[in-house]
Amino acid sequence: MERDSTEAAPDAPTDPFALLPPDLTDAHPPRTARRMPWPSILVVLVAQLVISIALITPSTYSLAVWLDGNLPETKDSLLAFAIGASSLVSMLVGPVVGAISDRTRTRWGPRRTWLVAGLLIGTVGSAILVTTVSPLQLVVGWSIAAVGYGVSNNIVLTHLSDRLVPAQRGLVLGMSSAVIYVGPVAGVLIAGAVSGAQPLMFAIPAAAALVGGGLLAAVMTDPPLTGPVPRLPMRRLLDGFWFSPRRYPRFGWVWLNRAIFFVGVSFMTLYTVFFLSSALHLDPARIALTASLAGVIGIAASTLAGTVAGALSDRASSRLPFMVAGILLLCVGLLVIATSTTLPQYLVGTTVNALAMGVYSAVGQALQFDVLPSDDVQNGRYLAILGLAMQIPNAIGPFLAAGVLALGGGQYAFVYVAAAAVVAASILPLLALRRHRRAHASDQPSAPERRRTA
Repeated sequence: MERDSTEAAPDAPTDPFALLPPDLTDAHPPRTARRMPWPSILVVLVAQLVISIALITPSTYSLAVWLDGNLPETKDSLLAFAIGASSLVSMLVGPVVGAISDRTRTRWGPRRTWLVAGLLIGTVGSAILVTTVSPLQLVVGWSIAAVGYGVSNNIVLTHLSDRLVPAQRGLVLGMSSAVIYVGPVAGVLIAGAVSGAQPLMFAIPAAAALVGGGLLAAVMTDPPLTGPVPRLPMRRLLDGFWFSPRRYPRFGWVWLNRAIFFVGVSFMTLYTVFFLSSALHLDPARIALTASLAGVIGIAASTLAGTVAGALSDRASSRLPFMVAGILLLCVGLLVIATSTTLPQYLVGTTVNALAMGVYSAVGQALQFDVLPSDDVQNGRYLAILGLAMQIPNAIGPFLAAGVLALGGGQYAFVYVAAAAVVAASILPLLALRRHRRAHASDQPSAPERRRTA
């Protein structure tokens, strides 16, 4: 596991924030050396499942169904705008919350406080979606919901980064990736079953997230920070959007890999409903059943691939071969889908994609934890910066995909081909990461970690 050193903290605070600690070294309790117990892990997995239902189901199914049924003439552009706008708002909010969560002082504890806040914000957004009667209300409601559930999702991941020891990361994050894959499948099954009563497509996932996330908030280990409450310079908040690639080169290459990869992923998930409708001539109910069937198959595939690859990567000298294998496998799956003319071929493509995403998600999350600064306890800040590598593509990807669709004459298959090309390009930063030689002594891994090289 290769780590990067931390940057120095600025000295002069200027702006008042009521929930902040005095310095970066007091930002959060040091990462524990004890293994996270399995009962605690299981509660986290349940929370991730229900939050992913609320976060991903609308963007992959419910919004498209609502637009197809109410505004079919402008559904392509409106879907791209709704997803892009919500991702842009999340991109602006997420890093700020990540930076502040490292320094939040309440008796609930920093992670629990923001988990609850995110769940409540997401519930408000979902309530707006339940009463949607116009495109503007749809965009506003989904933007609020996406911000809230996105914050909750990031805080759960940050909680894992606080608690998991290196020897647990690959296995647990492999299971976590599989659970996150299960969420949208369960969500589509639920949304498809109630698609005739469209408000329920948004209400049921929101209720599940509130209950499951609330359970984690009630039982999670998150001791409050102690000490006097200081002020925080505004520019420290902006640090949640920035890091020095020159000072933290491996962190930078991992960030770039994820950014390119998720541009391709944003292409492949945007028009699924419309692709199934046009290429395979399915109605909304059959689309839900098809997506659910693909998801059930994919759950088994991604669970197997993620847990096996994650566990093997814990024992290997490098995680990068697993990452490259996942990327290449996803390219194959995308091309199979692009050329689909039958349901079996589409299901084969989605199964290959599930295997690929299981490998990439599990090993990729472990690699993220590996490159977190080893002598800094700002997990929330750095994971939020890594989160930008997904949020920026989610914000710009839909608009790029709409442009690709226009260039392809409205052929959704062309979008999948473009997605494969972009995903393949994400290998380049990994090759640079492999070749990179540490130029600074501060970038050396600690002694117990030297066996792993990127």
